[in-house]
Amino acid sequence: GYDAAGKLGDTAAYGVLFHTKNERDPWLEIDLGAERAVHAVEITNRYDCCDERAVPLVLELASESRDFGEAARVLEPFDKVTLEPSGAPSARYVRLRVLGTTMFHLAEVRVR
Repeated sequence: GYDAAGKLGDTAAYGVLFHTKNERDPWLEIDLGAERAVHAVEITNRYDCCDERAVPLVLELASESRDFGEAARVLEPFDKVTLEPSGAPSARYVRLRVLGTTMFHLAEVRVR
C-alpha cells in the first residue's frame, strides 16, 4: 500500500513517510543534491506503534563517491531523536539503516 519512491513530506497511512517489507538491514537514503555540511538529522518515529522496529538505527553519510561511513547510532527505542555527527561533516548522501531483520518506517526525517 506504499509507493516505491516519493518525496520528503509525502505521508501515507498512519502518517508514515515510508514503510519497508520485513527485510534484512532496511534503509532510507536521502540525496541532498550536492555536498553540504550535515549538522543534525532529526528523526520522528512512527506515531501509532512499533517504535522498537527502528533500532539499532545507524546514520551513515557519503560524499559523491558513495563510500558510506557511520556517523551516529541509536540503540534504544525512540519517539523523536536528533543525531549530530561530530564536526558537521560534508555529505551528499544521508542513509538511515536498521541493523537486523525488521520492517522500517518513520514519520519524519529532517536533515539540517
